[in-house]
Amino acid sequence: MKHLGLDVSTSCTGVCLLNESGEIEKLGFIDLSKAKGLIAKANLFRDELVAWMPETDPDDLLVSVEEAAQAFRRGLSSAKTIATLNQFNGMVQLIASDLTHHDVMTVLPVVCRGASGIKVKPEKKCGVSTKEQVREAFERSTGIKLPNKELKSGPRKGKFVFDTRNYDAIDAWVVSRWSWLSKH
Repeated sequence: MKHLGLDVSTSCTGVCLLNESGEIEKLGFIDLSKAKGLIAKANLFRDELVAWMPETDPDDLLVSVEEAAQAFRRGLSSAKTIATLNQFNGMVQLIASDLTHHDVMTVLPVVCRGASGIKVKPEKKCGVSTKEQVREAFERSTGIKLPNKELKSGPRKGKFVFDTRNYDAIDAWVVSRWSWLSKH
């Protein structure tokens, strides 16, 4: 079985496909930021996911999704944001289940990181964000450095910076790795 991990967001959904040996077959993200409304985003997600897995037998694919936020985080999540994300997460799960003919597994990010041996320290103690700590663990584990993007405008025009959408791809890798590890 191959393992497809999804890090669901309404603006950008990370996607990682691991082969039977647990190696990355495909890694990236589906940019949903230009689609307006949840239905349009869900339709775009479905189309992009189908394009993502043309050589993969859907019956040979286990899908795991990072659970949506269920609690408020200071300064980040309003009740409306959590409700919208949960709605979209459910849509993504339904689409993935429909395409693969399997139930979708959901998992908390902390469980995925723990299974992969990724230890995250509080940012206040180490000065490094959780996203950056997970990125560093990903790079150590895989040897892959994800690409930067060139800024097209503003005072830093022409500079290359880490493409933050890659954080979603990395989180999808953590989810798919959890799925693979749980079956081996």
